[in-house]
Amino acid sequence: MDFSYYDSKNKIYKIEISAGSKWNDIKVNNPAVQSIFDKIRGNNDTITEKNINLLKDLMDIADNKTSISNSNGVIDTKEAETLSQMMDNSSKSRVIDTSKNETLKYSYIDTFDDEIAIMRNFDSTAADTSNLPKGKYYLNFDGVSSYDDKGVSNERLEPIKMQNNADPKEQNWSEGLNREIRTIKMSDSSKSENFEKVKQEMNYIGKELGFKVETVHSADIWVEDYTVRRADGKVYAQSKNEYNFINKEEIESIQSRRSDIGTSGQGSAAINGKTSEYIKTVPEDEIVKSNTYLEGGNVLNTLKADGKPGAVIGEESIGYTLKSMGLEDTPDNRIKAKNQIASDLGLKPEDITYIPQFDFHIDMTYHPLGNGEMAVPDYQAGIDMLKNTKISEMSEDQKQHFIDKLEEMKEKTASITKDAEASLTKAGYKLVKIPCFTVPKDDSVPQVNFANGVGGTSKMKGTFFITNSSGYPELNEAASKVFKQNGVKNVYFVSSGNYLKLLGGIDCMTQEI
Repeated sequence: MDFSYYDSKNKIYKIEISAGSKWNDIKVNNPAVQSIFDKIRGNNDTITEKNINLLKDLMDIADNKTSISNSNGVIDTKEAETLSQMMDNSSKSRVIDTSKNETLKYSYIDTFDDEIAIMRNFDSTAADTSNLPKGKYYLNFDGVSSYDDKGVSNERLEPIKMQNNADPKEQNWSEGLNREIRTIKMSDSSKSENFEKVKQEMNYIGKELGFKVETVHSADIWVEDYTVRRADGKVYAQSKNEYNFINKEEIESIQSRRSDIGTSGQGSAAINGKTSEYIKTVPEDEIVKSNTYLEGGNVLNTLKADGKPGAVIGEESIGYTLKSMGLEDTPDNRIKAKNQIASDLGLKPEDITYIPQFDFHIDMTYHPLGNGEMAVPDYQAGIDMLKNTKISEMSEDQKQHFIDKLEEMKEKTASITKDAEASLTKAGYKLVKIPCFTVPKDDSVPQVNFANGVGGTSKMKGTFFITNSSGYPELNEAASKVFKQNGVKNVYFVSSGNYLKLLGGIDCMTQEI
């Protein structure tokens, strides 16, 4: 492509840019134009076709669609300065602070969706902020647009409250029992009656334990997966907005160890830009983005026995990170990926323990308890619990069929479980066996999961664990005894068991601060 611009002395220059050439070879003698180039360039040395397409859109906006445009085919300094400033404010302009009586900022450049640039205007009549409680709000596009004669999009927006996070010094790193939970966040995406029931139950438990439940804007119910809390209190977020960095064959390769157990893969946080939809509600100065690929359900934040931060991560995250970073799966690149993951979480590489997984996320079968303790799945304990518990609403034939399925899973997962336990033990974790009932989705047996839960310590009630109800009171009571024998004073069961068929439970549905 080529375009013309004025330099600072009002002399016209023409530049020709082609894909494959080097950014450093492009000489621009106008600081405002150079700043636009720098924003498009990012960390890349070579000009790409996408860079050129984006630059075409931006130059068109500068010359034809800004308020000071003269549409003469030449970019003057004022147009370039205005465009550069709009690019700087593109994401910030979507946020307003009603406590500071901020006025709406009406226009911005959208350079982040599919690497295209569209000039948009906010429709002020559709985002009435006059009656909103004080605080910061993200102005969310509600799907309705109109276009003026210059092709400028006028968006109708709805105000979505930004997250209020605790002071970093007060935030919890560990997901174990040794933390005080002040707030539990749940998604506003699900409108199902059962979801409302789960939130009501969480509200009731919160009043007893001393935490409040807040709703956060999200594209689906699994808010746990979209971010990971860093050791410094900030939020790790995937930079991938769409699940286009990996294909089906590569997924199967990454999860080859469990190919005969379950086929569900990761990546749901990136599908259709769900990650970016959620992250818009997080204060910008709290976000750390990376080219690694971690989902919250496959990362367990822990405290070691000495109280120092650590993490346990499902080893499939290494494969996803290699693909996300564009690296081949070699021993050296695996070390690079692990080092980058540690850096992204604010940890040392040696403080992270990677374990093989037989479910698509390890938070479905593992959970931190006390410092240096890890609840691990035990199929034999699940089988014994079923055999020794009289369940009034389960026939003997149904129970035996369930036991048979668990016996199959015990055999299939034996080597994976053994290797995971060996890695955890080597890293200094004390293993706490928890009855496991996880089977691949099967309508012939109930979905039961007690490991996927939310734990902490209440000033009023002591240690607690909130988990998924099995739907069988006798089985819940038997599981409660196991947790209490291992340092949990209070055990709660919520009506989230039906979500296990969707491959998630109450821990996946919540974030805690």
